Amino acid sequence: MSVESTFTQDWLQNWQAKIAVRITSVIIWTLSFVSMIIAGVLISQVKDNVETSQNILTDHLAFYLQQASQNENNFSFAIFEDEIEHILQHEYIHAIMLEHNGKKKTYGTFKPSDKKLTRTALIPSPLNITVFSPPTSEIVRSKQIEIFMWFSFSIILLGSFIGLVIDKSVKKPFLHLEKIAQQYTSGQHTARADSNREDEFGTLALFLNKMLDRISLNEQRLQDEVSERTIAHQKIKQQRDALQQLTTELTLARDQANEANDAKTLFLANMSHELRTPLNAVIGYSELIKEAPENQHNKQLTDDINKILHAGKHLLHLINQILDISRIETGKVQLHPETTAIKSLVQDVCNTLKPAIENNDNTILVEIEDEINFIQIDPIRIKQILFNLIDNANKFTHHGEIKISLTSQTDQLIINIEDNGIGIADNKLQHIFEEFVQADISTTRRYGGTGLGLSICRHLVQLMGGEISVCSNLAQGSIFTVVIPIIKDNIKDVS
Repeated sequence: MSVESTFTQDWLQNWQAKIAVRITSVIIWTLSFVSMIIAGVLISQVKDNVETSQNILTDHLAFYLQQASQNENNFSFAIFEDEIEHILQHEYIHAIMLEHNGKKKTYGTFKPSDKKLTRTALIPSPLNITVFSPPTSEIVRSKQIEIFMWFSFSIILLGSFIGLVIDKSVKKPFLHLEKIAQQYTSGQHTARADSNREDEFGTLALFLNKMLDRISLNEQRLQDEVSERTIAHQKIKQQRDALQQLTTELTLARDQANEANDAKTLFLANMSHELRTPLNAVIGYSELIKEAPENQHNKQLTDDINKILHAGKHLLHLINQILDISRIETGKVQLHPETTAIKSLVQDVCNTLKPAIENNDNTILVEIEDEINFIQIDPIRIKQILFNLIDNANKFTHHGEIKISLTSQTDQLIINIEDNGIGIADNKLQHIFEEFVQADISTTRRYGGTGLGLSICRHLVQLMGGEISVCSNLAQGSIFTVVIPIIKDNIKDVS
């Protein structure tokens, strides 16, 4: 059970607090009620008490005068003066007038509004006694004010006593707790309340101390976490600075590599152009020289010239590939779509590669859907893609079969070049479309090539808005798939 729930139960269910509050409330209400009753009774009896007191004093005076007169042989007002002065000291008597045998004597001062009380004493002749008293209403009002003042004073005194008790038993403990809270807030985190009291405030102090302990513990944890985060932030800043430095260095290296690549591309383009001119001359002169040995049926010389011619054409093909990749990288290759008879185009490529295919003792199989005939496409680039893919399949296939299939689906041309050659390892598939990359070094040594053909195919296919992919297994062959968007033409094939 948590400290908060324990404190709440102790504070609300503690019988001492409830009894103390209830007893105090009962006492205050009881005293107030009793005081109101007493004040009401006293106020209601003031008039009767005043009238009774006045009559008693008047009767007492008459009785005294009568007794005093009987003891004196010679009557005189002077014998009554001491007692009359004593009676005049009472607040209810203003004046006394005596009348005997036509003689009058007045003691004190009376007002016209005073109330008159008369008595007659027989000594042996009548003695008329008149007592002048304040009006009963005036005395009642004065007594009521006096009673109200006394009860007000009593209530104030009782309230002060209760306030003193509450101040000592309630206010001081609260002030103590408030002082501890202020000290803790001001930075004195070691300040704790006195929890030795055997009452609810002791429980409250204990709870406050536990709460302050928890706050201190959380603050310490927070400080530790802030320290750890500060250290981590510094490490991150250092890593960020190092990364920024590395990024700067990489940017510089990239710029240098781009400059070198631009220089390489320009160099290859220039060198390819410069090499093609003399190479075309070599090929042309070789073809001219070849006619004389053929006419003379000089087989040895003809074979040698054919080797020169084949090597020259092969070298020209490599130079053309280098020139093409340079143009692609510099963005100089543009598409020129036109209506093309795709079946004739495929047949032309196969006829061009037929000698090389027969030289490797391969057979070629072409399958084209009947629906595919005339399409809007760049024939030169399609022919270049087919040439490279078929030549690549033939290069790595001996005594096998190369299958070319063309299908269409949702305005897309799908070309599959399948062979049953040596295949490609899984870990090499993701690199074969990169420039100057082949499956491995042994493949390059055995089969030759620059590794540009597939890269050129990828660039051209992407330029057409299509995709090229490969699926292969070692010793089982490969399947290259080209998917490019097309626009079919309704022109009929008249060939």
